[in-house]
Amino acid sequence: MPTGRRLAAGGQIDHGDYRKLGVYRPGESHPQEKWHKVGEDGKDRQDMYGHYRMNNKFLDSFDPPPRSEKAKTVQNMKFNNLASFSVSEAQSDYCKEHSWDPEEPLCSRVSLNGRLVHVDSKELKFAQNALFSRHPVMKMWPKDHGWQTLKLNITRVWLQDIYGPANIISVEDYLKANLKRRTSFY
Repeated sequence: MPTGRRLAAGGQIDHGDYRKLGVYRPGESHPQEKWHKVGEDGKDRQDMYGHYRMNNKFLDSFDPPPRSEKAKTVQNMKFNNLASFSVSEAQSDYCKEHSWDPEEPLCSRVSLNGRLVHVDSKELKFAQNALFSRHPVMKMWPKDHGWQTLKLNITRVWLQDIYGPANIISVEDYLKANLKRRTSFY
């Protein structure tokens, strides 16, 4: 069975044993065509759960280039703005100082879940000042690239800091926390 592309009659691209299917990446809800290998019997190779094995490579110059990362995030947000942000004490020297493995539950980690949204006009100045104070080079990024200031509206806080099950912390308690000790990754 042929595996590459070739020109068929009329200059059309013959995709051989590849079939175009409307399948999306996790979190993606907008149409983006993918190429999937088709079995020798002509049927799609699909496992018992309905998952396809994907050929992630662009097959040739006829395929469209991937979208830029900034555009992907914004486009995906239109359909599903759920997001999470995770931080681990392993990112600082704290766990190393205690000789804890990064997977050790005492090497705490927190995941913030919520919805990624654009900041409103009242918050924009505050948000950009906070962003640029930590990343001053961003002030010099090209203005015509359509950069946008976003925030995570937190709906759930997951904390693993002890042996046993992780804790779900209320958003109110999380926001009331008083950081007494500042570490390198805050």
